[in-house]
Order: sequence, then C-alpha cells, then structure tokens
Amino acid sequence: SFRPADGRAWDPSPELVQAFRATPRHLFVHRFKVPGLEQTFVLRRRRPSREALRLAYGNTVLTHLNAAGEALPSTNSEPAFILFLVDLLGLRPGQRVLEVGSGGGWLVALMSRLVGASGAVTGIEIIKLPRSANSAYFTELPNQTTTSPPCFSRRRRASSRA
Repeated sequence: SFRPADGRAWDPSPELVQAFRATPRHLFVHRFKVPGLEQTFVLRRRRPSREALRLAYGNTVLTHLNAAGEALPSTNSEPAFILFLVDLLGLRPGQRVLEVGSGGGWLVALMSRLVGASGAVTGIEIIKLPRSANSAYFTELPNQTTTSPPCFSRRRRASSRA
C-alpha cells in the first residue's frame, strides 16, 4: 500500500483497481533487474518463473534491460506510487491523454481502460524497448497508440480503433 508524504490514508478508486487488475504488468516488462538484486529476470508470455512474477507485481522499481542484460535508462516505477498519481488525475471516459516516456506501455494500457473506448491514450518513448511481446496485448485496447523512436513519429507501432 502507498501513503502520500502527508501521511494520510489513500484508497484507490474502484475504477482504478479494476483497470489495474485488467492490465497484467508482467506483459510489459520483458527483461529486468530489481534494485539490490544482482539477478536478471526474464518474463516470458508463457510460464514465467514465480520469483519473476512476484517481483513484477511487487511494489518495486523494475529496471528494463536490453538483450545483452545491460540496464536501459527506463524503468517501470513502483505501482502504488504510479497508481496514486493516476488516481489524482481523475481520468474519466472520453478524455485524451499523452504520456511522454511511456516505457514498455503498461501505464498507457492501464489509462486506456480508464478513458474507455470514447477516449484516447498516446504513449511516446524514445528508448527502444522490446515491444513485440506486448504488441498483441495493445490490439485488445480500442483507444491507444504507442510511438517509438524517432520521438513524435507519425508511424504507429500498435494501434486499434473500435
């Protein structure tokens, strides 16, 4: 659970909880390290290890790695903190969102569920991440676009419209 700096209790909205449960984080982080651990974890779509799944769903930062196992300047931030910030946005159906620095796209997918088919979410990322494994997941969402290098390219990596 997350407590803001002022110490008050925070309960996420029911819509946010539903969006979180419907957006599997492990599908958006393919190779990662966790601060304080030397081991590299690889999440495969089929049969990921229990330890990798435990870490992927833990409240910790996941550092993306390239195929050689080198750290990329991209992370998947602590879920509780990110969900707190998204809850503050008060996203509603029909809204349009731009996420700059969308990483593997987990937050784009989550916010897509919050704004619904009448809204739109666009994610822009300049760091090349392995998106091929999660591009199939994006096709299930009716209202999002992700853009990879070059930044602000008009070429859409994964898109689906209802």
